Amino acid sequence: MKNKNQTIFEILSTYGSFSKPFLNLMVLKAKHDGWKHLFKSLEYSWKNEREKALEEVGKGLKHDNSKTLYFLLLAKNYIIYTI
Repeated sequence: MKNKNQTIFEILSTYGSFSKPFLNLMVLKAKHDGWKHLFKSLEYSWKNEREKALEEVGKGLKHDNSKTLYFLLLAKNYIIYTI
């Protein structure tokens, strides 16, 4: 995982929805589509739009991802289904 993505992910997990400006930045600046879909799914889950969040996770899983991103997307998928 790239250092920038790791830092933003730590900020998102620490501050939750208060870190929305960082999430918006990553949605705009993410170069890899898998990361972009992960960040969009986080945004939709904060808005309680589960169906759209699941669609974004599904789109992210279709891309050629690293193992780290693949398991993050699977974990997000599991979390959305259990809520």
